[in-house]
Amino acid sequence: ARQRVHEQRAAHDAIAVGTGTMLADDPTLTARGDGGELLPHQPIPVVFGTTPVPADARLRQHPAGLIELGHRDLDAGLEQLAERGIRRLYVEGGPTLA
Repeated sequence: ARQRVHEQRAAHDAIAVGTGTMLADDPTLTARGDGGELLPHQPIPVVFGTTPVPADARLRQHPAGLIELGHRDLDAGLEQLAERGIRRLYVEGGPTLA
């Protein structure tokens, strides 16, 4: 099941979480193989919410960069992502975002 999640991540352009999940879990949001290695395609992490991503957060080290939207407006966020060419968004975390 864990590997399937990583395969699903790799099949998307970006992966979204809310700021609450980002602060509570400090996720990497990378797509990894069975041995923990990074898969060739990495979805860009996207953070919805008004709380800035801390300077020492693991997301700041993500190989695909990071998109901080700075708001919670789902419609506006999807529009902003579409303008960046992001068509497949994997929503992974946050009860508020979900």
